[in-house]
Amino acid sequence: MPALAGSNTDASIKILANLLNSGEDEYMILAAITDRYKKYLRFIEHTDSGVGSEEAAMRAGVRFYKDRFINDASRFNLSEVKFSLGKILETELKMKTGGNSVGYIEQLLFDLCLP
Repeated sequence: MPALAGSNTDASIKILANLLNSGEDEYMILAAITDRYKKYLRFIEHTDSGVGSEEAAMRAGVRFYKDRFINDASRFNLSEVKFSLGKILETELKMKTGGNSVGYIEQLLFDLCLP
């Protein structure tokens, strides 16, 4: 996920390819992306309400690599995360109606990496 937070499209696509080549299911990949952005949302909501970063990360459900998560989450604002969650939902709906699931996830990665 650091590749997404860093808007690194090339790295994100390479990670996706590695996951798919390892047999990871497209829906599990989307679930992991969704989970991370939901945690970003909760983190930002907590920090915006005055909670410290460490506590906000714990409340958002982050158990490991808190420093990395806090660094990644600090790159976003509330409207960006909400926009990203909207794109994730659109991708999920497209995948469930059929078509090229991998292509939909690739497009999502491009959308999430846009500056």
